[in-house]
Amino acid sequence: MRRQKGKWRSCKAGKQIRKADTRARPTTYDVSYKHRTMLFKDKLVNGNVSLKLSRVKLEDEGSYTCLVIKDGQKKTTVIQLSVVVVSKPEVSIVEDREDRRVLQCVSEGWPAKPELEWRDSEGRLLPADVPQTDTHPDPGPHQRYTVTSRVTVQKTGNFTCRVQLQGHDQTRETEIHVPGEVLYNYYWFVMCRN
Repeated sequence: MRRQKGKWRSCKAGKQIRKADTRARPTTYDVSYKHRTMLFKDKLVNGNVSLKLSRVKLEDEGSYTCLVIKDGQKKTTVIQLSVVVVSKPEVSIVEDREDRRVLQCVSEGWPAKPELEWRDSEGRLLPADVPQTDTHPDPGPHQRYTVTSRVTVQKTGNFTCRVQLQGHDQTRETEIHVPGEVLYNYYWFVMCRN
């Protein structure tokens, strides 16, 4: 078996994260990555030095360098990890009338323009206003999107706002319960005069 070595290092922190060798056990160096990284030792002999990072944190965003040494040849690859945190949609009743209620959904932090849809408790798609999408500058290299939509409902029950990013397996949803009619109390005052 030919010897192959692999090393991963965080460019931001300047620290070595993980090291692997076909003849030795993988080693984690930086304690902030301990129990969060994995190398595929059985794949190392075939040239696969992939690093699996779990429980990703915002601070993990940045450049990472992979150095592979095989048969005395060195190959370096740099990847950029972007960490995206999107908000759970916030749903509220913005208009409450006797015959209808207007629901609003807002979700922030999307890395691309997301799709927003409303569904009733049976999962049927509801006709809603065209979602409004705004962009916001991000301190990182990307801009973030905020999407807002309103839907008018004329019945009670549960309604779901679902926001998703097609092709990225990113979906967030929030359900709201719209109660039955509000009971208004009317008081009659009778004034008696002498």
